[in-house]
Amino acid sequence: MAADAAALADVYNHDLTPLQKHIAFFDRDKDGVIYPSETYQGFRAIGCGVGLSAFSAVFIHGLLGPRTVPENMKAPAFKFPIYVKCIHKGKHGSDSGVYDAQGRFVPEKFEEIFKKHAHTRPDALTGKELNEMLQENREPNDIRGRVGGYTEWKLLYSLCKDRDGFLHKETVRAVYDGSLFEKMERERKESPPPLCKWFHWIDTEQRIGREEVEEKQRRAWATFFEEERREKVRANEKAERERQIQKLRAEQARNREVNQKRMDDEAACRFAEEEVRREAREAERKRLRERAAEAQAAEERGDKSGKWPRWTQGK
Repeated sequence: MAADAAALADVYNHDLTPLQKHIAFFDRDKDGVIYPSETYQGFRAIGCGVGLSAFSAVFIHGLLGPRTVPENMKAPAFKFPIYVKCIHKGKHGSDSGVYDAQGRFVPEKFEEIFKKHAHTRPDALTGKELNEMLQENREPNDIRGRVGGYTEWKLLYSLCKDRDGFLHKETVRAVYDGSLFEKMERERKESPPPLCKWFHWIDTEQRIGREEVEEKQRRAWATFFEEERREKVRANEKAERERQIQKLRAEQARNREVNQKRMDDEAACRFAEEEVRREAREAERKRLRERAAEAQAAEERGDKSGKWPRWTQGK
């Protein structure tokens, strides 16, 4: 195993082909074998985000790893390493042909890219011209090559185009020998984050701009505090409305209770009065029945001098 590792790392003791130089940037420990974690670190070093770096590592190693395994060597399972020494075996179709079958740089093919597709400027490609080149490079039934070429060029364009949308010829040339990646990593280490540079420029060269920023900041804070105050006022008003509603509901409940009690008392009084009247009516009917009974008894006795004449003996 040690002998195999030494043989793989020995590739750096000889002149590298341009294709090997291109891929060697991602061999972070220079042992001749590139693992997905190293590719991820390489993409992060040149400024790619976490998601793009992870996707690129999985995609590249899934596409190239199995094809670059040296003869008489078994690659570690599920690690998909890329071997720098045999990177030429991973060369895919539907490409520009700038690398030959051995990974060597072909200047004529490189110049042909810009002669055929650089319509706007002779030394740069626009996004539309890049799409034209990718369309022309397509080979029939070469899905893997098409996807690989499209991904590589689109990633390069997104990372290295200028503010006008041009991908410059020298930038593309630097990609083919790997020097662009080292330059991007170096510049990223030496350069402070863009936000720090912006604040430094504002503080040292644009005092008026700084005062404007400070004024906007004060206004922003004033707006924030005013909105916070208004929110508190609205909350207090809402709480006061809730208290008034609760108070009104309680008063309405008390009024309903008082009215119900009054109505119950009035109903009880009416019932009592009705009972008194009913008892009086019953007493009167009883008295009349007694008088009628006495008159009838007197009539049956033949007593014509009864105290009550017949017409008063209503039954």
